[in-house]
Amino acid sequence: PNAEKKIKSMLVNDKFRRIYGELELELVQLYKAQGEKSEIENRLESIVNNYQRTQVSAEAYYQLGQIYTSDKWNLEKAKEYYEMVSKEYSRSLYSPLARGKLNSIKLYKDAFDAVALHESITNSSSQFSDQDTTGMALSEEKNPDRSLPELYYQIADLEAFSFNRYDNSVNYLEKIIENYPLSEFT
Repeated sequence: PNAEKKIKSMLVNDKFRRIYGELELELVQLYKAQGEKSEIENRLESIVNNYQRTQVSAEAYYQLGQIYTSDKWNLEKAKEYYEMVSKEYSRSLYSPLARGKLNSIKLYKDAFDAVALHESITNSSSQFSDQDTTGMALSEEKNPDRSLPELYYQIADLEAFSFNRYDNSVNYLEKIIENYPLSEFT
């Protein structure tokens, strides 16, 4: 509380005008330490609006992206925020980190799409009789190039190490262990 009051008093003092953005980022850190999630997001949104095209706004966009990958799980919104990092300040230390997060989001979506393709092939092939070779030929054409255990492993890795969603990661690893015990990914 004392640190928060001190920072807020500095934010109204013209003597500190050139570091206002950094002071606001410090407030975000205090809110994180205090677990005030709504304050964090509000302050970050304020920063990106008030300090456009600066290092400060680039960092704020990166932090917003992290909120939407770890806490709120909205990859589309996170992607928008991560894309803004380099647009705000291309020399930001957060630019390469944001590119890495964007790559992780793409890998995640690609793996998830391949899992969905596997499932649709399984569902459609179970609907065809043994004598229907047209349906089987169709499903063989669209087969994903990676196995389900490999895809689950990649998703688990991304969940844990890119998005800090450890419980979800464990669920995918358990799927591999339970459903594919002979797989090299077990």
